[in-house]
Amino acid sequence: MPLLVALFLIAGAVAVRRCWRGVGKAATLRGYWFLPISRAAKNALWRTVPATFSVLLLLVVMLIPVWEVSSDLFTVVIRVEAGALFFLLLSMPTIMWWNVPRFLVPPPYRKEPGLISLWRRRRAIARAAAPVGQRRTR
Repeated sequence: MPLLVALFLIAGAVAVRRCWRGVGKAATLRGYWFLPISRAAKNALWRTVPATFSVLLLLVVMLIPVWEVSSDLFTVVIRVEAGALFFLLLSMPTIMWWNVPRFLVPPPYRKEPGLISLWRRRRAIARAAAPVGQRRTR
């Protein structure tokens, strides 16, 4: 089991490093080829790699037996980790949809629009390209 955890940490650190430096996007990489989603959604998933790794790292750390320490320290550590875990779990969809919070988004991808912005642009282009009689108003 410790070997699997070590391999997980090494593989995750390599993926986070690649993502943080902007080495390729998910749509151009061989990864995520099995997901039946758009290229923009694959790139959004690639942007969430650091946050996903942080969540999984916190889960691994929470499994480390800290009960041998005093119970007060144990409750403080668990509450801090649970709060960070909750924040990161909530931030992963916002990174995909709106590309915020900026400090969790890798630097090469901070200026990219989120999925919702891309969806709104696509709808505006399609609405503008539709014939006048077929346009729908709100």
